[in-house]
Order: sequence, then C-alpha cells, then structure tokens
Amino acid sequence: MRVLITGAGGFLGRTLATLLHRQGSKVAAVVRPGRVPDLPAGIEIHGVDVRDRNALTAVVRKHSPDVVVHLAALKNIRDSHTNEDAYRATNVDSTLHLIDALNPLASPVHVVYASTVAVYGPQPHPDENTPADPRNPYARTKLDAETALETAATTGRCRATVLRFANIAGGYGTIHDPNTNAIIPHVLASARTGEPVPIHGAGDSVRDYLHGHDAADAIITTLTPRHSFRRYNVDSGHGASITDAWHTSTTTQAP
Repeated sequence: MRVLITGAGGFLGRTLATLLHRQGSKVAAVVRPGRVPDLPAGIEIHGVDVRDRNALTAVVRKHSPDVVVHLAALKNIRDSHTNEDAYRATNVDSTLHLIDALNPLASPVHVVYASTVAVYGPQPHPDENTPADPRNPYARTKLDAETALETAATTGRCRATVLRFANIAGGYGTIHDPNTNAIIPHVLASARTGEPVPIHGAGDSVRDYLHGHDAADAIITTLTPRHSFRRYNVDSGHGASITDAWHTSTTTQAP
C-alpha cells in the first residue's frame, strides 16, 4: 500500500510512519520545510508547506498514493484566538489543496483526516451523533476541513474517514511528544525532575487522554475503507482531570 502522510514530522506522524514502514507499506512523508525528523530509512521525506498548493500537488502526483493520512495542522486552542487566519490557511486551505491534487488520479483516493473531539465543544461524553458545537477557531477550522472532505467524498472526488481524536499523549520507542504546552509532557518532566506541574485555574477540567500508539493503530485500522465517508470518535473512554494528572506526577517521581 502506498501511503502519503502530511504532518509526518509530528509526534503522531512519526509514530504512524514508523509502524506503517515496519508493516511493509511504501510511505512518503510530508514535513515542514527545514525539518528533518528521525524516520526509518526507506521513507521518502519532502519538506513542503501544506499551504503551498503547487508544492503539495507535486508531491501527491509524484507518489500517486492509495491513501493520504492528513495530520498536518495547527492545534493550539489559545493561539488560535489570535491567529485565526493562520489556522484557516493551515487547517482548511491545505485540505482543499489536497482534495484538488487528488482529482486527476486514476481512482478515488482515500483520505484519513485527523480531527478533534473539540468540535463538540463542552458537551460531555459525545458520540458521533452529537451535534458539533465548536467554541474556538481551532475547532471551527477542523470542522470546516471535515465538511470539505465530506462534500468531496459524497461527490466522488475521494473517499474520506474523519477520526475525531481525544488528547493524544504517551510515547512509542524513542518517539515522544515535544509539546511543552500540553499537560502530559509536563507531568512526565515533573516525574523526572521533581519540578511542580503548572496548573491553570482550578485544575478540575476533565479530558480524555489517548496513547499515541493507539491513535496510530486507529488510523491503520481505517486505511482500507468500506464507505465513501465516515466519522469516528477515537478516545480511551476514561476522563482524567489536570489535578489527577498532577497527583500522578507526585507519586511517580524518579528517585
């Protein structure tokens, strides 16, 4: 299977690319220009800005993939409030560019799109039938990209699977999450160093945390579609508050 991964330099992208390569897929990786991620030999790496329609199209046409896993995105909720144009360009426009690039290929290409449970807003325990209620530019742009893919799939321009992920954390081998704004990396750093975990607010917000390997497995499970379009929530089914995470760090500190 020929798989093209955008955002392959990120935490989930590197995990997925490594797993697929080990399983025998022919993997091409799209990463940010200037980034040189540590990926297995044999994976062809392209430094491409996904907002660049021509550059993205050239990579897609070169590899003629069976599946595109579209992970490239901006995803900091706080930052999205002051940089909405950048979030729209990266999260929505790149998806439209990708759809256009796939059109001339011989058969409808399957796009697996990494979305977010943030599209539901503050609604507790949403399922796939829960109405979307995005409350920030990040969530709105992810939902708009989903809608673009649904339209393309229902008109035969591609096939699409949208995976609405919970908060992805954890590690796989030497691959770890470098996002120091996220609570789990802070917890792991605290366990190593003894430094306190920063808690904003009361610390009682409950979130679902999904291991990165499980997220990659979910993507792999959906690579061969039996539908033109489908959405799935992908989470652990168990919530934890920031205070819970803090207590975990205080009881697992390295000696």
